[in-house]
Amino acid sequence: MAIFQLKTFKDIQDAIKEELKLGTSTTDLNRIKRDINIVYEDIVSRARWWWLRKNISLHKEAVINSGTVTVTQNSTTITFTVAPAKSVDGYFFSQDGSTEIYTIESHTANSTTATLQTPFSAATNSAANYKLWTDAIALPSDCRETFEVVQHFQSVPLRNQGLQDFRRTVVIQPKAEARPEYYSTSDFKDPAKFDTISGLPALSTRASNGFVKTLVFATTVAALVAEEDRIRITGAGNRAYNGIYKISSVSTTTITYTSTEALSESAVADSALTIKKENVEKNIEKYRELLLYPSIFTSRTTLYVDYIQDARPLENDTDEPLLPMEDRVVILYGALHRTWSRERNPEEAGRNLQLFTIKLDQMEGRWQDMTETAKLTPHKLYLRAKRGISKTPLLSKSLYEFGGGSSGQVITGTASRVAIFNAQGELEGSTTITTTELGFLDGLLSSAVGISDTQTLTNKSLVDSSTSIVDATVASKTIKFDAGGTAATSTTILAAQTTNRTITLPDATTTLVGTDTSQTLTNKTIDSDNNIITNIVDADIKSTAAIARTKIADGSANHVVINGGTGTLSSEATLAITRGGTAGSTSVSGFNNLSPTTTKADLITRDSTNNVRLVVGTNGQVLTANSATTTGLEWQTPATVNFQSDQNILANQIFN
Repeated sequence: MAIFQLKTFKDIQDAIKEELKLGTSTTDLNRIKRDINIVYEDIVSRARWWWLRKNISLHKEAVINSGTVTVTQNSTTITFTVAPAKSVDGYFFSQDGSTEIYTIESHTANSTTATLQTPFSAATNSAANYKLWTDAIALPSDCRETFEVVQHFQSVPLRNQGLQDFRRTVVIQPKAEARPEYYSTSDFKDPAKFDTISGLPALSTRASNGFVKTLVFATTVAALVAEEDRIRITGAGNRAYNGIYKISSVSTTTITYTSTEALSESAVADSALTIKKENVEKNIEKYRELLLYPSIFTSRTTLYVDYIQDARPLENDTDEPLLPMEDRVVILYGALHRTWSRERNPEEAGRNLQLFTIKLDQMEGRWQDMTETAKLTPHKLYLRAKRGISKTPLLSKSLYEFGGGSSGQVITGTASRVAIFNAQGELEGSTTITTTELGFLDGLLSSAVGISDTQTLTNKSLVDSSTSIVDATVASKTIKFDAGGTAATSTTILAAQTTNRTITLPDATTTLVGTDTSQTLTNKTIDSDNNIITNIVDADIKSTAAIARTKIADGSANHVVINGGTGTLSSEATLAITRGGTAGSTSVSGFNNLSPTTTKADLITRDSTNNVRLVVGTNGQVLTANSATTTGLEWQTPATVNFQSDQNILANQIFN
């Protein structure tokens, strides 16, 4: 039953624990896991097992050489007239006619500028023809080794070379332009896992004292990087600073590290220098690259790669070994041999070693039976040459002698006939020639194309200037295509119809409108009932537009239009005092809201700045001007008047 199968990592662990009568000790379990992986790795490394073989198709892009490039002597910056659509970091760069080859240090997709690892040494040129290419294609991360690479439409595999031999081949003619003939597999690469340092201040200066480099920043960096951190520096004005290094020391605003290139330089500004820090928490798998030579060609090519996959260690309980189900018991035998040896039981250890060896021999024997026996097959070029040399004349005269002259004889026949050999080997004329007969022509590998035959054409290129699609009845009605454009580029017309569709072209010389291209439309009428216009901002409306008030949506009756606190247009039934209103719905309520008075008989007066409230006085007081008070007014109690005394005084004044 399936329950007894050794399917997963845990199944093998449980079988070993049951055999040894072990409990749940974490130490014992870790030892068992280690034994299983040691045996698993040993089995995998013994042969190119069929169950390790995988294949993949890879695409090698064509050389990039669109437009021209501006190069400046002793500068690392180059500028393209046509920006590469993808990043060309690590690509090779060379000016046409030059033997110098440079490596691109940094480039961003769709950017017209790139940085070289080393300064350009030749003369300045503002319109240089160039080539950008790479000889490497990334292989899957599970690729341990490759064993065959075949190019599309080619029957002979590429020739495999070790890295050292491959480099020797390349160095002879590094800019060779042809389809690849050789390949090699690189060492494992550790992908860069460097991140931008968030909050890193601007670089003030850089300086170098031999191999020791010093970077000074505008503000502190002590909290952002630390000693022993790995950093990647690119884009520096001097390549001696670029590379991946460990930080030697960090002070408040200074980073010091040791580079691989000596340079004596005082402090200078460098706004182009960028720094990234290694993210040790990133789990990026190593990978290998397929290296090709020649690697410069004008169209994309497809490669079919057969490789041996790398068996990853078993970690999780549900992980399964790559071995077929019927062979996984060999891991159990090998692990039991190691475990019983550790338990000091040589008898059981030896028995399981014997079982391990027998099972492994069976696997190796079955694998050898499945392996194809090598066959020596003559190359097709050799066979063609051989056929050409050994042709047996079927006439009294050799075919090589026909053609006239003093020693040759001229064969004549009916005009517009084809001369073929019939079934009896006799030369005769024919008005037709079959596909089979065409196959006799050396090098013809497929059916011939007939004028009126129903056939599907592949791998054909039609020249635009001499190719037309004509009307079925009036041949003078034609549709032509003009492929004029940037060199080494193409335009693809895609269709995803779910039923039959018809596209009608206008009867005019014009440019079609794209849904996602920047174009200026003229002579167009856009019906707003059937179209939605979005993202209209104030800058899109002319100052002279004079939009009528009737075009603005109606609001609430008798409301005042305002800009709300968020700047959006809204309305209020009464305009708030804070917006210059009275907050009242009538003149009385509005005046009451604005008036500072609060008590019966309060008066409104003014201080030196504002209208203010003058509190009502007490009974009997009178309002008196007094410049010493804030408002210039005050309530005062009048002095007591003695009318008898005042009359005597008045009489005395009159009569005396």
